[in-house]
Amino acid sequence: MPSKNQVKDPREEIVAQGNDLIRHARFPLTALEQNVIYFIISKVKPTDIDFMQQSFTIAEFCEVCGIQPDYGGSQYRTIRAAIKSIRDKSAWVEMADGSDILVCWFDTYKIDRKNGTITATLSQSIKPYLIGLIERAKAGGDGYTQSHLYTYLAMQSKYSKRLYEILKSYLYSAGGTEKSYRLTFQDYELDELKQLLNAYNYTRWVDFKRKALEPSIVEINEVTDIIVSYSVTKTGRRVSMVNFSFQHKQAIERIGAETTAKKVLDTPRKPPSSKNTSSPIEASHSGQMTLDEDNEASLSDKLPDSWENCTTHEQLICFAKAKGHDMDWAYHRAMVSTLPILDKVAQKKIYDNCEFDINIRRKNTNYSN
Repeated sequence: MPSKNQVKDPREEIVAQGNDLIRHARFPLTALEQNVIYFIISKVKPTDIDFMQQSFTIAEFCEVCGIQPDYGGSQYRTIRAAIKSIRDKSAWVEMADGSDILVCWFDTYKIDRKNGTITATLSQSIKPYLIGLIERAKAGGDGYTQSHLYTYLAMQSKYSKRLYEILKSYLYSAGGTEKSYRLTFQDYELDELKQLLNAYNYTRWVDFKRKALEPSIVEINEVTDIIVSYSVTKTGRRVSMVNFSFQHKQAIERIGAETTAKKVLDTPRKPPSSKNTSSPIEASHSGQMTLDEDNEASLSDKLPDSWENCTTHEQLICFAKAKGHDMDWAYHRAMVSTLPILDKVAQKKIYDNCEFDINIRRKNTNYSN
């Protein structure tokens, strides 16, 4: 516990949301918009009885998110645009009784241009999903899910953030108690999953898998407190359902994931680019695949030139397949590199699903053994 004179790291704050909101709301948000929402929610406590206005500066937001300082005003313009976009978006939430409720995140925003302070007033329509969560969970509701802010912010893909919160919501009982280390299963029809992840623009399974699903699972396994794998169910030759298996990591694995997540945030990243409004904040930390929100790259597209430079077991597995080695080759090198080791089922799925564009393979013909 921090002392009275010690300021708590704001990244350690908890983001708590009702499970019915997580599982059923379909907000078409970008990664930056998600970060703004998570950041503000982290200022709301499950024990709060009513909303209060939440104030913060753009400099504070950028510091917490690990974004380099910018003195040209592009951050201000980008975040201001993201805030307006969030305010203009609403979503239907499906209730247990069969009714639908239209909700939005914020009622009002105020920005002081002199000092860059933003004051946000959360919407009354979202109140039931953020306030009084403990009491409603005890009363037998759908419960709620909580995670550290740094976990959400360390994930660079909007699909990773969304898939993580959905799956993790099933690792809590209705009363809000964590199901420690219990392997859990959840199946989604492919079209439903695309809708939940706001990835319906990927009409082909191969594109959805390569640009949304697999990069998300790799990133979740690397920087969060849960471990995820998946399989598919086919109807004829068509993939019709995605079957997830997931559980909380063991304590030592959680510590490693926390360290990795904070390292991501501590590594300087580029400020928002005025040349690419569709992707204002881009990940550029060394060794991590680029997960631009509109141009997510698969892990196999960003392999290093030597296995010693692989930063995750997942990356080593893809590297092995690119070089024609088997999974055991990747496993033994992960052991030598002291990387977190995946279970055999997860290893096989990653190995089987790694795909390589022929042009990419030509560019990487100088891989080291």
